[in-house]
Amino acid sequence: MNIRRKCYMAFLGAVVMLLLPCRTVTGDSIAEPDYSFYGKHRSQIKPINRMFEANGSGGRADIYEEPGEEEPVIKMDNGSVFCVIHMYTDKKGDKWGSLLYDVQGNDTARTQFYTGDYLGWVKMEDLLVRYDEISFREEFGKQFQKYAGELDGYQAEHQTLYFWEYPGSEYKQEWQIQEEAGDWNIQETYRDDAGSLWGYSDYLPGVKGWICMTDPVNPDLPVLVRESVPASEVEEYAPGKPKRGYEFIIGGMILLVSLLTAVMIFVFWRRKKQS
Repeated sequence: MNIRRKCYMAFLGAVVMLLLPCRTVTGDSIAEPDYSFYGKHRSQIKPINRMFEANGSGGRADIYEEPGEEEPVIKMDNGSVFCVIHMYTDKKGDKWGSLLYDVQGNDTARTQFYTGDYLGWVKMEDLLVRYDEISFREEFGKQFQKYAGELDGYQAEHQTLYFWEYPGSEYKQEWQIQEEAGDWNIQETYRDDAGSLWGYSDYLPGVKGWICMTDPVNPDLPVLVRESVPASEVEEYAPGKPKRGYEFIIGGMILLVSLLTAVMIFVFWRRKKQS
């Protein structure tokens, strides 16, 4: 590729970035399924990315190839846990959720949270919402307090700390620290009934969630059993969180780098042509 073509391609890339809306890809980003129904109804489909549990009548829930079809393609047993990727609301107001699944035997779907070879749709009325961090915020959010530096100065180097989906959850992430942690980026805190103080952080390398600031290195904290609730009783499946300033800063930096690259290549090409 000659210099002139390189310059043109770099300039074109910068122009494209200027025309596109600034959007930062994060761990919460959701892949759009390559599916004909999705393409036809894109504006009516909302990303969810939340865990649900099958709870159909007769001990099974139906999975359809597309929303609105009369006959299901397969069934799954009640208690099956999976991620609803997107939700579609049809003209009658009925809500449908998309999921990935595998086939077990001849007529039973097997779900594995976020994976599967097949994409299908299930009626939201046949599901339970698994208790999660969103549920926790809805239940205890009024008790949250602003972080006041309670974990600042904690000597965390060469230790393994644990971040939990929510206080009392069974799901946790390990975070191995080789040196001083620095800024914990904790926005809010919560004190549970046992007196333990928790802090929530969503911007640490490779980890996010609630850390028990009272006992951050304990992997065996008590698990509180919380019941799933019928999806029909939940008003908002995926309430949005306010955008943080760093997302716009990162997007601006990417755009700036692209523009500078285009300018540098153009200047280099002009100098070479003049010489």
